[in-house]
Amino acid sequence: MKRDGMVLRKDTWHYYLDGAEVTQAEYERRYPPPAAEDGPCSLSAVKPMHSEALAVSPRRVKQAEADAKRHGVPTEFDQHGRPVFTSRDHQRRYCQIYGYVNKDDNWSAKNYGVRPKAPEELAKEIFDG
Repeated sequence: MKRDGMVLRKDTWHYYLDGAEVTQAEYERRYPPPAAEDGPCSLSAVKPMHSEALAVSPRRVKQAEADAKRHGVPTEFDQHGRPVFTSRDHQRRYCQIYGYVNKDDNWSAKNYGVRPKAPEELAKEIFDG
């Protein structure tokens, strides 16, 4: 049974090849780390996201790109008119400029000044009688 991998234990990495513990150099001979020119490596990396919700008409793509650039958030749009966000920060800045709030993400409330509603406010929304 082949078991290759890296395990972090008590702030120290342990390397395994074919189920046996080996040195980091031996492990990296079989699995070389990504080259620096491959770009930054992060556990929280985000692939470019195409947003359906913030899409514009395909005929307005050039105008939308120019407007976003003028506001200081250069944003590309795909052929369907969807903005392509390269990071969460890019999406946050774009949304702030145009007045959108992404309620599916954990950073929206604190960055947009949205405060949690009091129980009385929630009750009014639920029961309008």
